[in-house]
Amino acid sequence: MAARVDGETVATCEEVAGRELADLSDAVIDRCRPLLAASYLPLDAIGGRIERRADGVVVHLQFDPAVPESVRQAASVRSIDALRGMRDRGSTTDVLVEERVPAIPV
Repeated sequence: MAARVDGETVATCEEVAGRELADLSDAVIDRCRPLLAASYLPLDAIGGRIERRADGVVVHLQFDPAVPESVRQAASVRSIDALRGMRDRGSTTDVLVEERVPAIPV
């Protein structure tokens, strides 16, 4: 398809797809934040992104080290629930729980 359209059309398609993933990621994080609040953790102790695969999506949830395992597991379940109505029926959703690495000041 890219060979038959100009570069601007390809860039526009990529931008729209990227925006869709960003919107899905925001929905997942928003669904998980009440878990942090209930555990008296800062709401920014979670971050993440979503990556598209041929058969579905992978949710990368990134947590600060202080977030307990129980909250991480509950957030994983909530992320699948948040995407349930937004994804196609046959697609898969995998969740990877990762520890956020603090930025090193330059």
